[in-house]
Amino acid sequence: MLSLHYPEVKNILQQHAIGLLTLRTPENKIILVLKMSKEILLAMKLCNGFKISFVKYPSGEQHAHAILTLIYDNPNEPLSLSNTFYDNPESKELIELLDQEEFQVYGFDEHNREFFGQTAKISDFERFREIKSTLVPGNPQPYTGSNFKNLIDQCYLLAENNNDKHTFSIDFASEIYSEPTHFIDTTQLISSPSSEIQPLHYSLERAEPGGQQEIDIFLLLQQIFLDSDIFLNPIRLDNSEEFVDIFVITDDHALLIQAKDSPNTASSLATLVDRKKRKTIGHLEKAIRQLKGAITHAKQKKLLKFKLKDKILEVDLLERKIIGLAIVKELFNEDLRTYTTMLMEAYESTGAPCSVLSYMELYDYSRHVDNHTFFDVLSKLHAEGVKNGVIPQVEFRRE
Repeated sequence: MLSLHYPEVKNILQQHAIGLLTLRTPENKIILVLKMSKEILLAMKLCNGFKISFVKYPSGEQHAHAILTLIYDNPNEPLSLSNTFYDNPESKELIELLDQEEFQVYGFDEHNREFFGQTAKISDFERFREIKSTLVPGNPQPYTGSNFKNLIDQCYLLAENNNDKHTFSIDFASEIYSEPTHFIDTTQLISSPSSEIQPLHYSLERAEPGGQQEIDIFLLLQQIFLDSDIFLNPIRLDNSEEFVDIFVITDDHALLIQAKDSPNTASSLATLVDRKKRKTIGHLEKAIRQLKGAITHAKQKKLLKFKLKDKILEVDLLERKIIGLAIVKELFNEDLRTYTTMLMEAYESTGAPCSVLSYMELYDYSRHVDNHTFFDVLSKLHAEGVKNGVIPQVEFRRE
């Protein structure tokens, strides 16, 4: 595995967000690293590759190109991810990589965990060599976000013949190493009030997602909060039942988290968008019901008691503001008002502000906020929802 031969790759990836990344090995070989969500990585494996499209877009009075990565988890509704294409070493290395008849591709998730390594080839190699000199790098911007992605998506849709001339398949040819289906990381130990300390276990394909997703969320929260402030699956002392999926306690806040996920399998990835939207609403409904019960219990008791191995953990809520947070697999912009209506009903019935984040939104939070600004951001977004009926999604500047 790449991360075993070059352990420093994880430190490099830690500095990079989701996207395509070229790296040069100590042997001076350029490789392609795909840092993606587990859903995208699995879709790439199942499809034996993905596509990249060099999309022309307006840049000032000129035109430039950006890179759109297309992943066909569903033949008619592919996932897409936009990458900048600038006159910089990273973009030049990508062109140099694609200008090879064969190259290596490695798949890592948002936690910088390696899942596969493949040799790959670009389709229509000669056509790529013909058009590469016509590609125009864009001017670096202070940040790129959803507006840029929407622009690139729109330009791709409007391009002649689906931008076929500038679109290429990256086809996986063969495994670089035998790819395991399950992984155990003995360098990371996880425990909860109901379990002993054990090595981190994870997999790419997940038929039963709940436990792994909760641990993934726990790992993201460790980037925001102190380890000692985060409790995975806390068990109530009075009835020996789980209080919430994850409980975060700071000097001023008590954050109650309920997480919902879907399986990560071939059949789940092929689900149509309309069905995915209904699943999100169903998951949010269930998470909100659980949050309302936990918040009501917390407000009634004021002093919460939990089993913590052979000890008892007491949490005084008198000076802490209670916040509810649901975390789901994905959210859809066109349904934000529906989500807000559901969350406001919970707010009105409990008096505690409740919010929802997609899992990958939480990943963005983990890269940009600390334990103080996390609650500031949630509070401002919730206040906007109270005022206008829609809790907006935050967009962080990507320097």
